[in-house]
Amino acid sequence: MMKRVNYYVSEVQLKRLESLSRQTGLSASEILRKAIDEYWGRNKKRAKFKSSGERSALEEEKRKAMEIPLNELLESYARLSDQIKKGDETR
Repeated sequence: MMKRVNYYVSEVQLKRLESLSRQTGLSASEILRKAIDEYWGRNKKRAKFKSSGERSALEEEKRKAMEIPLNELLESYARLSDQIKKGDETR
């Protein structure tokens, strides 16, 4: 089930998001969902290898999506989009 949310972004971030939307034909919401999934997947893998003195993997998994900076999400999505365009869907 989808939930409607509101976030504040900078003008630059909004322009990047709009540009990605035009380039890919995807809605801004879809781009953000994909970027969150991509970011989550990368960081979930890293959390498993952290020492016990740092955040545990369980704590890392509990990190809320809204804590992820939008620019990191957009950069992750841009990399994923480039991979898909090149036909390389392995990450």
